[in-house]
Amino acid sequence: MKKNRYKTSDLEQDVDYRVREALANKGLSLDVLVNDEDAEVRAAVARHGYGLKDLVHDEDPVVRAAVAEQKYKLP
Repeated sequence: MKKNRYKTSDLEQDVDYRVREALANKGLSLDVLVNDEDAEVRAAVARHGYGLKDLVHDEDPVVRAAVAEQKYKLP
């Protein structure tokens, strides 16, 4: 039986934010998803400690809260 294989780059652009959030939750494509239009996706990126220097200034409080949860592990 053939397995379906998806490219991460295809999933980074999925129209459903939950797919992109799932990638971020797995720690994948953080360099792309750090600039995602959806706050939940950017928050998932922050929870991995990625992009905190920029995300600390995010317009959405959900993202800034995720940065705060990282105890400001800024470089």
